[in-house]
Amino acid sequence: MKIITVKNQDVDSNCYIVVDGEKSLIIDLGADFSKILHIINAENTKVCGVIFTHGHFDHVLGAKSAEENGLELFISKDDGFMLLSEEGCLANWAGVNYAPASSYKVLDEGINDINGFKVEIIKTPGHTKGSVCVKIGENLFTGDTVFFGTI
Repeated sequence: MKIITVKNQDVDSNCYIVVDGEKSLIIDLGADFSKILHIINAENTKVCGVIFTHGHFDHVLGAKSAEENGLELFISKDDGFMLLSEEGCLANWAGVNYAPASSYKVLDEGINDINGFKVEIIKTPGHTKGSVCVKIGENLFTGDTVFFGTI
């Protein structure tokens, strides 16, 4: 398994691309989707979906572009509304332009099959009502549940 971290310069958050052989998964697509697509093409991998640890704008900015490129979006039930509006994801509050996604699939606590990519979802409400951590193998993607060296 290979984990590629892409720093989202505009919003100072991280996007992760988890590559496992010929398949991959994107976590927290707050970056320019074209940049992520370039990396995915270089890795020659099929993306099974995009998971969001929560619905704040800095983690979901690339959602609409991913959706327009045929990728399914996955988020917890409690944060799903955030993908669908500027107000919900707080983009309007931050003065950031956000094109809302039109649909998503719900992540349930426990093991989820994201089009052939198995992940464990752990509910971690607090940062948002629907915050989750994503466990893949021995790797835990915490979103904003845990901050290191920042706010």
